[in-house]
Amino acid sequence: LDGPAEVHDAVREPGAHDMVMEAIAAARTEGMTVWLTTVLTNESVEHVDHVLDIARHYDLKVYVQPVVDYDICGPGAKKLLPDAERLQEVLTYLMMVKRSEGLIGNSMEGLEHLMHWPEHPKDVYCWAGILYAHIYTDGRLYPCFNMVGGPAPDARTAGIERAFAALESPSCPGCWTYANLELNLLFSLDPGVVTNSLRLLR
Repeated sequence: LDGPAEVHDAVREPGAHDMVMEAIAAARTEGMTVWLTTVLTNESVEHVDHVLDIARHYDLKVYVQPVVDYDICGPGAKKLLPDAERLQEVLTYLMMVKRSEGLIGNSMEGLEHLMHWPEHPKDVYCWAGILYAHIYTDGRLYPCFNMVGGPAPDARTAGIERAFAALESPSCPGCWTYANLELNLLFSLDPGVVTNSLRLLR
């Protein structure tokens, strides 16, 4: 959920905001846990309070990440990149919200890493292809979902174990995708991220 309907639908598709809201309401009615992902673009950075108000109303956690311009995202992603200084201001605000209300799912360590976007402050060791991988509907196995489209072993014919053993780990300085960032910090046994993950799993 990236913001109000006019912001969310502009980068998704018409009617997508309403579908997200219907899904949230239905899931919460059934007592399901819901986490939101908000992609911080040049537009959505101005509307984080809209998302936070929904999180408060439905008792949800919100994860944030800057829009990424990896090849898989297509050429349009570059038009959505936020201003780095404005992104830092918004992340500083979200860190305050995390401390005071706990609405934000990202760890403080993960948020601090995102504060340095678009320059990686340090390499975060990537465990993709070592401890986790992504399998797609065509049966191909990739170390990371940002690598989809390249050569990949077929788990349908090779089996999961052999396909996983054939994976090559990415050689990148780190990831702005919160799911990968948090997972890599967790598997690196960063104490703050481990504590944050245990709190979320409660």
